[in-house]
Amino acid sequence: MNSRIALPLAPALFALLALAYLLPGLVGHDLWKTEDAIGIGIVHQMLEHGRWLVPHLAGEPYWDDGPFHYWVAALTAKLFGWVLAPHDGARLASGLMMAVVLALVHLTGRELYGKLEGTSATLVLLGCLGLLVHAHETLGEISMLAGQALAWYGLAIARNRPHRGGWLLGLGLAVAALSKGVPAVIAPAAVAFAAPLLSSAWRRREYLPGLTQGALVFLLLGGGWLALAQHDFEGILPLWWQANEAQFAVPRGAALGFWGQTLVWATWPAWPLAAWTLWDARRRSFEAGTRMLIAAVAASAAVLLFLAGPREVYALPLLVPLALLAGAGVPSLRRGASNALAWFGVMSAAILGAVAWFGWFAMVTGFPATVARHFTRLEPGHVAQFSWTAFAVALACTIAWLWLILRSEHSAPLRSVTFWAAGITLLWALAMTLILSWIDYGKSYRLVALALKKSIPQGTQCIESRGLDEAQRAIFDYRVEVVTRRVERDGETGCPLLLVQARQGDSDNLGPGWKFLWEGRRPRDRERYRLYQRTGPQP
Repeated sequence: MNSRIALPLAPALFALLALAYLLPGLVGHDLWKTEDAIGIGIVHQMLEHGRWLVPHLAGEPYWDDGPFHYWVAALTAKLFGWVLAPHDGARLASGLMMAVVLALVHLTGRELYGKLEGTSATLVLLGCLGLLVHAHETLGEISMLAGQALAWYGLAIARNRPHRGGWLLGLGLAVAALSKGVPAVIAPAAVAFAAPLLSSAWRRREYLPGLTQGALVFLLLGGGWLALAQHDFEGILPLWWQANEAQFAVPRGAALGFWGQTLVWATWPAWPLAAWTLWDARRRSFEAGTRMLIAAVAASAAVLLFLAGPREVYALPLLVPLALLAGAGVPSLRRGASNALAWFGVMSAAILGAVAWFGWFAMVTGFPATVARHFTRLEPGHVAQFSWTAFAVALACTIAWLWLILRSEHSAPLRSVTFWAAGITLLWALAMTLILSWIDYGKSYRLVALALKKSIPQGTQCIESRGLDEAQRAIFDYRVEVVTRRVERDGETGCPLLLVQARQGDSDNLGPGWKFLWEGRRPRDRERYRLYQRTGPQP
């Protein structure tokens, strides 16, 4: 029997691919010093201290994010608290929101073009390198992405069903705003108002009333949160608005250079496929959906450029419209280009997957000794433990990937993006199973936090900190309930203890009046932490 796997994948197989992408990495590891730790710190403040309406981080208001994603994360942490640690349960919210994003991208592509293009857009998004890690972190950006995806879907169906599209658009904008504030709604709102100028498809008499309904939904939900939050945090409106204003800045050369380098890899393979969509349609009038997506990409990129303090995570809003635009051109991709992307994905996954298996084997067995020593040198003190669960999941993913590559139809139009997305999924699954304990050992702060807790005198009510970033403060709050008062924000507070973070070899320059209590750091870090006790008079 010579049966082949039909592409696009059947719904059940497609769902398995999505689950293999979404689930690994959500559970089974500690907090790392990334945005994930900040998100879990906010959830911890909600669950343990009742800070539900205004996000708080280690006791301080956190104005960079809205509360929506952390509401969902707190709910999943509670629901699965009987079997998962709070940080693992909280991350499930990101998996849930990402499933919503994938479904909405598929629906939007189908609405704008057709079922095949909806599937290809979803596969392109799964393969985007800039999404991979962040999709598994506790981030407000993930719910923002779901809100924006809902807004783009609402705008897409507003061509034929303006009232329903308006409601969905308003709901999506509200979710985006409650996740990341004003910057999250600018691009979808701008394109929604400009849509009648982009194409006659949105010049229906019912479009403006539908848009008005969407605006009312957005204002009702957003305004309702601000009104409720006023009881939790008096005077929130000027502070919230000031924080949103502070997120924008005139772009400088360094920022433009950063985005020029970052977007090339973070949006791969969406950007070359989107470029092909435009090139392929250059000799005919752009379809209504294509015009909308061009405007969506342009507006998202414009917002991106004007955000202060550029960070790679800010590129996430660009991925959804770019993947939709790319998905429209995948079915017409030339065979040579399609084969090149397919086999580039296959060879990359095969080589890096073999490295992951080989490295895991060396760590577990100690053979070859040179490879095992290399891993030990990178993370001193790590002792590999064999896990049947990790081994079984990694083996199942590898066999499934090989089956897909060897048995798929050779001439299927979606072969390129299917192979690429499957390869990315395999590599992530191997990293989050075979070598997760090694990664976690190097990135976890649990041992440092527990050692710090033992060194804090009983009855201490106040600890100053100097040099700690937001992720570190969140980790110490979550792990050992150490909520510090930052010298950088509050000045000298008179607290009896001071926690300092600096690089190895740096002097703390405290002067007289302080007694050294403890020093700790992770094995490979140059960052070290010192705890001092005040011996002189308080200021």
